[in-house]
Amino acid sequence: MTSFLAGRPAEVWNEQAEVAWGDRAGPYGTVAVYQASGTPSPPADGNSPFAGCDISGFAQSSEVNYLNTEDAPVAAVDPTDPSTIMGVYQQDQWSRSRAATGLVAGVSHDGGQTWAATWPHFSICAGGNAGNGGDFQRAADPGVAFSPNGDAYFIGRSINLVGPGRNAVLVSKSTDGGEHWGEPVTLARNNFDVSPFYNNVSTSITADPFDSNNLYAAWSEQPRAIVMYRKNSGTYGNQVAVLPGGTLVDVFDNGQGSGNNDTGFDIKAIRSTDRGATWSAPIEVAPERALPPVDPDTGAPIRVGLGRPDLAVDLNPSSDGYGNIYAVWADSLGSDKKTPYSTVVFTESTDGGLTWSTLVKVNQSPAGVQAFTPSVDVASDGTVAVTYYDFRYNTPDPGLPTDYWMIHCHAATDCTDPANWAENHVAGSFDIEQAPNFRGYYLGEYEGLTSIGTTFLSFFAQTTATDQANTYLGVVAP
Repeated sequence: MTSFLAGRPAEVWNEQAEVAWGDRAGPYGTVAVYQASGTPSPPADGNSPFAGCDISGFAQSSEVNYLNTEDAPVAAVDPTDPSTIMGVYQQDQWSRSRAATGLVAGVSHDGGQTWAATWPHFSICAGGNAGNGGDFQRAADPGVAFSPNGDAYFIGRSINLVGPGRNAVLVSKSTDGGEHWGEPVTLARNNFDVSPFYNNVSTSITADPFDSNNLYAAWSEQPRAIVMYRKNSGTYGNQVAVLPGGTLVDVFDNGQGSGNNDTGFDIKAIRSTDRGATWSAPIEVAPERALPPVDPDTGAPIRVGLGRPDLAVDLNPSSDGYGNIYAVWADSLGSDKKTPYSTVVFTESTDGGLTWSTLVKVNQSPAGVQAFTPSVDVASDGTVAVTYYDFRYNTPDPGLPTDYWMIHCHAATDCTDPANWAENHVAGSFDIEQAPNFRGYYLGEYEGLTSIGTTFLSFFAQTTATDQANTYLGVVAP
């Protein structure tokens, strides 16, 4: 673990955020879905800003670059101005690596109605060079967070695959709502094609919601592990949460094995009471039994983040769930034992991550229908929301109709009871078979979910008849 210190009109968003804080939310419904990336522009932020960059020398053998695709999106809202929403994503996916030509921030200052694209110098096509530390062919794993003072931080993994293998974890800061980005700060930089073959992957960033001086970045550095408490173990998908009082909880997927034996997986947690200087022994959250989703018609793989957890914390002192930690990931719990398939599971901790509730399946897809890529967030009144994709509307016709959903549970009820969750349709259907192909149809290993007051904002990728992957903001309000 490394600690790094360092639509609706705007007036409607501001009014809602002010009034709804602490109010009870009722039934939810999707108010609007705004296209954030691609064309037409405006309102979206336009085609790839890297289209004119010569990338011919960066391609591996028989590799395809998917120009004008945007995937792996994450979003955050400026706490000093709720009309400012930032969604970051991979721009122009490659077919033989989980990386893109660059990372881009879609920035909206009117609650999601219109967007503009900006980008840090995380790759050569994005303005990276040896002088600013961004001299890399590709970038991946975007993340974004706002500090309480409105400063934004953009994290990513930069990589060279053609020629000497190098990678780095970079962070850039914006003090003007994403309009401009400072030069990258390098958190880690390694050569992965020579011993000891260190490879930085799966970056995430968390801003301390109580102190703008504190920022926490996490990543997995293979073959080294963030937590190495057992031989031949490693971690993936680290997500750090800051609790009331400042305690940190890092939840991650832990892989363990010995020699040539099959590797097993568990979701684990570690805690820090000194802002990341030291960490507890790992705490068992639940077994992880994720299965990759597949095209039900053809058996073709869908590329997702297996077992990658997402976290949210209730930070409203007046909420019934104040201080609770909520975690979701894709699993196979609750599916048929003879023919298991991908589901969405949920657990919560009410004691700061020391213990966790029994794992439950919460997605409301019909029996036998795969659900995948969940995200979780908490509204100002303690309402918990989870988003995911599924294939419930698939038919024998060509293509694979895919839809995006949100379920929610009120903090005054028992969210460990699946009966207390209600579902809303966010977007779709769209044909996931039109998505970029990186070891399977690929929209990202994660999607974004954040909130303004009691309104949830889902930031996700989907295909269209003309684009293989664009990002969208779904507004789901009570």
